[in-house]
Amino acid sequence: MNKILKKINLYNLITSLSIIILFLFFFYKLNFEEFIPVSGDELSSILVYSSNIKTIFLKNFPGNEPFFHFFGYLKTLIIGYDLISYRAIPFIFFVLHFWVLNRMKYKNNILLIFFILIFFSSNFKYYTGHYTGYIFSSFIFILIFYFIKNNENEIYNKSILFLLFIQIYNHLVNLYLVLPIILSLFIFSKKKKFIKDFLIYYLLPTIIFYSISIVLTGISVLKIPSTNFNFVILFVIDNFQKILLEGFDRIFFYEAYSSAEKLNIFQMIEDFFNLNTSMFILFSICILLSFFNFKNDKKIFSLIIFFHILTFFLINKNPHPRIFTGFYCFYIFLIFDFLGEKKIILNIVNNKTYSLILLIIILIQLTNFNYLKNTTPSQYYDLNFAQNEISTNYLKKDCKLINNSFSEIQKRNYYFNYINLCNKKFNLNEFLNYYRS
Repeated sequence: MNKILKKINLYNLITSLSIIILFLFFFYKLNFEEFIPVSGDELSSILVYSSNIKTIFLKNFPGNEPFFHFFGYLKTLIIGYDLISYRAIPFIFFVLHFWVLNRMKYKNNILLIFFILIFFSSNFKYYTGHYTGYIFSSFIFILIFYFIKNNENEIYNKSILFLLFIQIYNHLVNLYLVLPIILSLFIFSKKKKFIKDFLIYYLLPTIIFYSISIVLTGISVLKIPSTNFNFVILFVIDNFQKILLEGFDRIFFYEAYSSAEKLNIFQMIEDFFNLNTSMFILFSICILLSFFNFKNDKKIFSLIIFFHILTFFLINKNPHPRIFTGFYCFYIFLIFDFLGEKKIILNIVNNKTYSLILLIIILIQLTNFNYLKNTTPSQYYDLNFAQNEISTNYLKKDCKLINNSFSEIQKRNYYFNYINLCNKKFNLNEFLNYYRS
């Protein structure tokens, strides 16, 4: 018996170490195999939202995900502005997906299958090596999944609702999945208690944090000339009504939302399929399995998917396909849950031979993976190769801020390289003056 246990432990140890090695190899492929310059989106995330406490809760663009960028802000205080350390943050949240799987008592083979499915999605791979919040959103959603899965006697309702607040405040497009989860929880919960918890743990913090952001965003839209605290206070007092109107309009009626075409389900499917075929296929499988599991103990998840689909019709806008990146792992977890007790799945999970096969598949995937080749044309364009070369050439000659009729993206790239190559400290007023010059 002891020999058998020792063999099992050895098998688990080897598999676990193999997964850790694969993580390290993946991180190398994302960040060190080739030079990947800072992107336009990353420049906004770093310079505007992760460099100063005054701007963390600013929501002048949808790209600010405050709770995600807060981790970046803490990193900035401790380590500085090194680009790789920023990109390590979404990678850490990617690794935490496996921690949740482990908490759910899934065996190593499921972890390996999950790794393979991640590689099926070019979009998910791209954002795993990119300092934006999609992987963070994905992690929070699968954490919510874990709590729903173990929500006997509604013990996790408060935690779920608070995490849903984080999601809706972090990124407004998360509404596509936040609303379905709230509605489903309400149906399966004691109504009076749920409403009380909803008001305290979801609605109240949402109102408070969005109110703060409305004020900050209104100030930003009006282009306040100084960030001095006393000046800001006087500016708010003098322009309070205008600040509220401008801030509210910018957050909830931003042109990217308001100008989006009305929902065309065929166009949405086509765009989704073209951007990421594998993600679309898994989403479709998830819908199919939800239909067949509507009458068993997993019906709350089936209901979530039903409301998820309905939400697209309620919002009535064609969403950009990349928003599904934050939902992708939620779909995978649902599929695992729906199929977990099927004989064929149990056979794969418990068969040690499959472990070797799965490890080889992942190793082949990683070996052949190239970050730049994984990008779409628009993603590649956002990587500032030309701008970065211009900035570094100037700064190698002289460490000073210059503006030779630079574009906005060139100025942001230049300032980012300025604080890194010249070992300068970020100064918000200096950056704003330079950016507006």
